Amino acid sequence: MQSWFTTWLALPVPALFVSLFAFYLFTAALMVWLSFRSRLSRRIQSFKGVVAPFFGSTATHYSMPILRPLIRAHSMGGCDRQAIDF
Repeated sequence: MQSWFTTWLALPVPALFVSLFAFYLFTAALMVWLSFRSRLSRRIQSFKGVVAPFFGSTATHYSMPILRPLIRAHSMGGCDRQAIDF
């Protein structure tokens, strides 16, 4: 599992964003298909109400692959300056 992940992380930044966009687009298309076109659509459409925190946790979950490297890069950038100033 780790080999494909490290290979994916080794891609250039634009390729990472394109692959994430494609994954999210596929996920959204799958949810739309399941909700409106599949055999399960009547069952899925019968579900009533979604709790508001569900959307917050989903947004957090999907934003982590993007935010985590940026946060790490920002915190590591300060280490270089501290090492030079010392």
